[in-house]
Amino acid sequence: MSAKVNSPYFLVQRSADSLTFAVIDTVSAAQTAAANNAYSAVDLSPYRGPNFYRLVQATPAGDTIYPDVRKVVVPKDVPETFRVSPNPAGGVLHLYLADQATGNVYVRMLDAQGKILSGWTFQKQDQQWAQDIDVGNLEPGSYFVQVLDNTTQVARPILKL
Repeated sequence: MSAKVNSPYFLVQRSADSLTFAVIDTVSAAQTAAANNAYSAVDLSPYRGPNFYRLVQATPAGDTIYPDVRKVVVPKDVPETFRVSPNPAGGVLHLYLADQATGNVYVRMLDAQGKILSGWTFQKQDQQWAQDIDVGNLEPGSYFVQVLDNTTQVARPILKL
């Protein structure tokens, strides 16, 4: 779907059944024709199995345009390599990562819009790694914790109490 000049925003929606959609992101629209192809959104926690996506365009008159639905399949047999607990979290968040990589592990705390709020670098010596991070300074709300190493890039949503 190409962006229309003067559209106020786009809604990125996801569904597990291609019938009932929920908003997973809102993207502000650029107000110039030159920025029409400068949009992106990332689903940080897709369903295992089929995911159906659509980009809904809002018009200046308040109407919405529903384009074609796109299907993406996430394999069901992919092991969960990254876990976060407790969720919801109060002060300390426990992170667990199991993969083949060793070396640097980068952890980022993102707000609901994907802005990086803080980041840490840790060393991973074995296939399994665990670390606690303090999230007590965050305001109550929805966040994402992201972990990156040589083989894994994954994020999980968290709710801060």
